[in-house]
Amino acid sequence: MSRSTKERAVDLLVEEGLSLNRSLDVVLLPKSSYYYQPKAIDEETMNEIRRLAFRWKREGYRRIYRRLRRSGRTINHKKVYRLYCLEGLKIRTKPKRKKRNASSQQLPLPKNSNEVWSMDFVFERTIDGRKQRILTGIDHLTRENTILQAEFTFSSEKLIRYLNTLERLPRAFVLTRGV
Repeated sequence: MSRSTKERAVDLLVEEGLSLNRSLDVVLLPKSSYYYQPKAIDEETMNEIRRLAFRWKREGYRRIYRRLRRSGRTINHKKVYRLYCLEGLKIRTKPKRKKRNASSQQLPLPKNSNEVWSMDFVFERTIDGRKQRILTGIDHLTRENTILQAEFTFSSEKLIRYLNTLERLPRAFVLTRGV
């Protein structure tokens, strides 16, 4: 519960006839916090922080704090951070670029169905906690689900046996191998 919410609760209890001290005890709000008046924002310091932030756009509040200290101001780093956030200033973060693997190549789109299928394993847990492996396959051109087989254990022999039972097979398989 925030301080302002607690203060409102104390005011309501006092209106109901409870003493101030008892209301503060019930709400667990110290008397000093109840009577505390926040200090006004120092506009001169705020303007200086704003000026430094626009002058050096790639510097955060810590560097601005150091520059203020070097210029002779006695200011706490927490106050600089509070004013920095209050002003809505922040360093613009560059979006991370996706790293391309040198060995990975973009496959050409197949011209006919059943040319290229992707296969992958999906893992699910049953109600009794056992791990179930589900082999899934999809045709690259038609996006048709071509393989769907669930087993608790999937050995390579079992996989080959299952693939041999299929009516049709592609010319090539693409395996993600957990990537």
